[in-house]
Amino acid sequence: VSVIDTATNTVTTTVGVGTSTNGVAITPDGTRAYVTHRGRGSVSVIDTATNTVTSTVGVGAGPFGVAFTPDGARAYVANQFGSSVSVIDTATNTVTSTVGVGAGPFGVAITPDGAHAYVTNSSSNSVSVIAIDVAPTLTGSPTPAAAGTPYSYAFTVTGTPTPTVSVTTGTLPTGLTLSTDGVLSGTPTQAGTFPITLTATNGVAPDATLPATITVTGGGCGGSLCIGSTVSGS
Repeated sequence: VSVIDTATNTVTTTVGVGTSTNGVAITPDGTRAYVTHRGRGSVSVIDTATNTVTSTVGVGAGPFGVAFTPDGARAYVANQFGSSVSVIDTATNTVTSTVGVGAGPFGVAITPDGAHAYVTNSSSNSVSVIAIDVAPTLTGSPTPAAAGTPYSYAFTVTGTPTPTVSVTTGTLPTGLTLSTDGVLSGTPTQAGTFPITLTATNGVAPDATLPATITVTGGGCGGSLCIGSTVSGS
């Protein structure tokens, strides 16, 4: 692999990686280059700071195109002779899964949101679309509730596969429940402040956690009964 200084357009160094080099891609943070070897069924990983090969990853038959998810956590390698795509965990440089696609996969590109990989299949004149697993995110800040009044608040949850949301610390106010898709609803019966922690999981690390506080104010009064308040008398 020749390294070019783009300021002078001159080759500053050459990195030996072996035979049958075909495709190359740089990680989003610019720290590593991944080079495919179609004739050897492998990918060389180059440290761009030292211009040395730090790892060699065995993939499928005839690797050619390579692309990264936007966060740089995974590399997708199109295996032209294997009708498959190898998914590399860039933290460990190991293949975590192999996805079957059309015949003769050649090029690969990842959508800007990291949700899909598009793979061109040169022998079947088709494009395969791969849904990419995405770690969950969980955001939101519940609005105040009132005792004795129906309430609903939906946290914002993203991830592929669809995450499951649960309360992992603390206790919900009596009368409120949390659905697995992150909707807090019900009719609270007790006023107070309730600190909780929510966790969204979908099997893709890391899980998303969110500290939240649910505030329930006192409800209205009817006659001698005040919902959600303490009634005292002589």
